Amino acid sequence: MAYYGYSLAIRDEFNPLSNAGKLTQQYIVDSYVRTEANRLNFVQFNQKKVRTKLYKGLADHIESRAQQLRLLPGKPIV
Repeated sequence: MAYYGYSLAIRDEFNPLSNAGKLTQQYIVDSYVRTEANRLNFVQFNQKKVRTKLYKGLADHIESRAQQLRLLPGKPIV
């Protein structure tokens, strides 16, 4: 996203990318779709890493809630 932001930035010199009319709009849409596709691919192919982080956060929340209620947590099942 930083690259696309840099390439579309308004500057003092002529920028053919920002003066291309409908092609500029198509470039912006294509850039957004590419970025979102990369993000979705990361989530799809790194499920173990992503889920581990989610479960870690859930386990931390359960543990802190149990400490607040002064309960001893049992065997957590997700």
